[in-house]
Amino acid sequence: MKPVKKVALLHDLCGVGKAAMTNMLPVLSVMGIEACPIPTMLLSTHTGGYGKPAVARISPEYIKGCADHYCEQNVKFDMIFIGYLGNEELAESVLYFVSCFPEAMVVFDPIMGDHGKYYSNFDTSYGEALKKLIPCADLLLPNLTESCLLAGYPYAKELSRKDLKKICETLHDLGAKQLIITSVPDGRSEKSILLFEQEMMTMLETTQLSAEFHGTGDAFDGVLIASILKGCSLKESMIEAHRFVYACMEESLKMEYEMVLRDYEKVIESAPRFIYVYYNRGNLRCSQQDYRGAIADYTEAIRLRPDFGDAYYNRGLVYLKQGDTVKGTADLSKAGELGVVAAYNLLKRMSD
Repeated sequence: MKPVKKVALLHDLCGVGKAAMTNMLPVLSVMGIEACPIPTMLLSTHTGGYGKPAVARISPEYIKGCADHYCEQNVKFDMIFIGYLGNEELAESVLYFVSCFPEAMVVFDPIMGDHGKYYSNFDTSYGEALKKLIPCADLLLPNLTESCLLAGYPYAKELSRKDLKKICETLHDLGAKQLIITSVPDGRSEKSILLFEQEMMTMLETTQLSAEFHGTGDAFDGVLIASILKGCSLKESMIEAHRFVYACMEESLKMEYEMVLRDYEKVIESAPRFIYVYYNRGNLRCSQQDYRGAIADYTEAIRLRPDFGDAYYNRGLVYLKQGDTVKGTADLSKAGELGVVAAYNLLKRMSD
């Protein structure tokens, strides 16, 4: 019987809500990995949709004490996962924890920002504290914003491959052995996942659903590290993690799909000229692969507002999914004329 792989999770723990370690623990357990939680912060709920949570901060002495106790008891870890710290004072104690288990692979998700800026409770001093952890990371897992903040590179919603390569090389020079960067725009409405391994970049193009869910990053991290521990390559693990998260999101949307459609129909009955109800219903139908229905909704939105660039863009994407390059290209060209920059970027990529 093979020994069970063991991972130390240094991450926040919330009592209510599907996020942080609350998401990772069951995923790891189901995949046959022994997860050992070392909380970096305790919250009554996660921070989305529940108001201001009660918070208990963990002291650096606790993290160091855990490391010392495990060493005394000869506890070994195959991997150490570093997630949300919430307090820059913990950085040194986390470094100490890692130093006590030199044979463990270290995976670091530097959770500190999104959409081009730090989260409201962080600033540059927190970013500098997290930089100290990069040299110990065998695998760094930032999103695009966090990559830019750590690398000192200007954030932009559209970055060229040359820009992305510079960011990866900078983080590599800071000590990260390998990188997986999420939320990387690829010129379409979708966002890609970037793997930087052995100084080579690989892009995994992903499909973006028209909804947001809390805790998807934690679920992604859970499947990713479990797959790595089970012997999969980084690329295989990245693909499997994305496939799992996408399937979970898709299943959640299906559960609500019919109910939401009924709500949209009620809005249309009371406000038949409200363009965004058609646009949003088109997005929903597209996420469920009801492409004929999506095209009908985008077309109605365009009829009501002929300069609706986003509707042209999304309808163009649907035509391309159906293999209708002529109509798809025409819609993307119109969207570009109406100011949708991503449309021109996609057309350029299609012509290269």
